[in-house]
Amino acid sequence: MPPIPAGFTLADLFKREPDPVEADDGCGADVLPWPGERHDLLCPEKDCNGRLVLRSSVHGVFYGCTNYPRCRGSHGAHPDGAPLGKPADGETKKARIRAHAFFDRLWKDPVVGKTRAEAYEWLAKSYNMVPEKAHISMMDKDDCEVLVDVIKASFPELVTVWDRLDADELFEPDPMDRFDLERK
Repeated sequence: MPPIPAGFTLADLFKREPDPVEADDGCGADVLPWPGERHDLLCPEKDCNGRLVLRSSVHGVFYGCTNYPRCRGSHGAHPDGAPLGKPADGETKKARIRAHAFFDRLWKDPVVGKTRAEAYEWLAKSYNMVPEKAHISMMDKDDCEVLVDVIKASFPELVTVWDRLDADELFEPDPMDRFDLERK
């Protein structure tokens, strides 16, 4: 990949026409110079042994497994190609969705009364992290489970669908729903 010229901006990426030589990586994805692109990401799916490479889609850029379609491992990316947190296997992704369902209530529920920034400050303090590094996308499955327990203990006024039914494993989290909450 050629070096990025001085003064090159993210807007320039979208103005540039791809060079025909670099326009195909053999997997059908466009290859452009993404400033945040990583080449050291391994596919986190069990027994895959593939690498995650940057690909583009109609929804933006993402990292996809080199063993696709046998492995459907993928990971989100910022518009500049930088990964969104740490790549995770399917179990960890589910745990992160669940943790976010609990965490997002801290700033979306008026009973708690926190702003989004205050909620992330609380997360940073709870995990002894600087606020800029406090993201659920950096947590593993166990960290997510601990976070859910800490939120339940710290904010008992929030009861989720899971608590009412006492059946975590029965439901796939719906990130668009963000789980109906009741107050005790």
